[in-house]
Amino acid sequence: MELLAGDDDMIAETRESGCLFRFDFSKVYWNSRLQGEHDRLVKFFKPGEFICDGFAGVGPFALPAGKKGCVVFANDLNPTSYQYLCENIIANKLQGTVRAFNMDGRDFIQQSISELNDELKWQSFLSQKSKPTLTRAKRSTNNVLTSEEKESEGDKEKINSDESTVSAAVVNKFRHFHHYVMNLPANALEFL
Repeated sequence: MELLAGDDDMIAETRESGCLFRFDFSKVYWNSRLQGEHDRLVKFFKPGEFICDGFAGVGPFALPAGKKGCVVFANDLNPTSYQYLCENIIANKLQGTVRAFNMDGRDFIQQSISELNDELKWQSFLSQKSKPTLTRAKRSTNNVLTSEEKESEGDKEKINSDESTVSAAVVNKFRHFHHYVMNLPANALEFL
């Protein structure tokens, strides 16, 4: 990528599907025109489902699915994409819901089922999830919740709802992925 003018800083931040994404535009793939496709696919996912994203990039499928209450295994071979995927998981508070991998896509897909069913790894993964509290939002001076306080309370309730969905999904002895996502270029027929 060639810089034509301005500061030599390719770090970008954008919001999509209720998630914040941060990445170095010169080192990772990002296409804002795919937002409709990202949203269309995520609408198929149901809370508590297991999603395997073999070529996750910085997380445009994985993070919205995690916000929806899905358990997501997200992989990307590019170490820079993986780095920003991990940072985006933390920034969106999706630890314990979205798990990042940095592997070859073929190896990741072949190993994903055993990873999904490894109890010791599951317990470690789930322990990363920060436990939200049910504390009430502070009231404004006239004892009425402001719009920001109402939104904050709604977020806390949603997080707790998603957490119980994920916990219920983990109880199953044998887990399987409900959906595999592979965002590939048209010439990558070997994965189909």
